[in-house]
Amino acid sequence: MSDIAMILDRLGKKLSIDVSPHLEGHYAGGHVIMAGLLTMMASEQFDGLVDRLLADIGDMRTLLIDGGVDVGDTRTRSFKVSAVQEVHNRLSAELITLQERIELLDDPASRALNARIWRYFSEGAEARMPTMPDFADARAEVLAELEQAGE
Repeated sequence: MSDIAMILDRLGKKLSIDVSPHLEGHYAGGHVIMAGLLTMMASEQFDGLVDRLLADIGDMRTLLIDGGVDVGDTRTRSFKVSAVQEVHNRLSAELITLQERIELLDDPASRALNARIWRYFSEGAEARMPTMPDFADARAEVLAELEQAGE
């Protein structure tokens, strides 16, 4: 986990576990818990972003080449998210254009490639879903800390 991901994760846990039980009213506590959970999810997404983008670029290159598209140079000038995202966006647009073209064709090769493209989009959407924290573990931690504090 990178430093930023670690900081976001710890901040989220601190808000959800340490701060929320000491706020008055369910409304304030609920908002802090939600902010904490969102922060932990942002941590996870941040930590895996470049890895997902590079994997996507490789998958899209394969699909585009199999569809007869010249993908050109897909190297990035750096591994900053913005640089990798630029290549990812270009290939995404080309893949959508390819899919629009082959969806109208009724030959076995086009149907097979279209199915592969849909599988790529479906699996990509699933891979981007944040992992929900285990609420039972968080609840047990809060109760243990409250018990330890004598509350």
